[in-house]
Amino acid sequence: ALHESAHWLIAGTSRRQLEDFGYWYVPDGRSSEQQELFQSVEVKPQAMEWILSKACDFRFRVSIDNLNGTEADTSAFKQAVYAQVA
Repeated sequence: ALHESAHWLIAGTSRRQLEDFGYWYVPDGRSSEQQELFQSVEVKPQAMEWILSKACDFRFRVSIDNLNGTEADTSAFKQAVYAQVA
């Protein structure tokens, strides 16, 4: 719920009227290229989710949301989310 709330907060008034708030999305099972694109658009929502989680005293873990896809290096993604939070 916090993750979807983060998308809503970032989307703004006009994008809130669009399906998935106008975000690009391909479901679990993404290729390496699709996963790279997914991670590039997920930095801000996951950073906002981390901030909301902290406010609620919940543990936050970065999500790659691709359990059935190709394995990807997530260290750069995790660093980008952390930098956005900071």
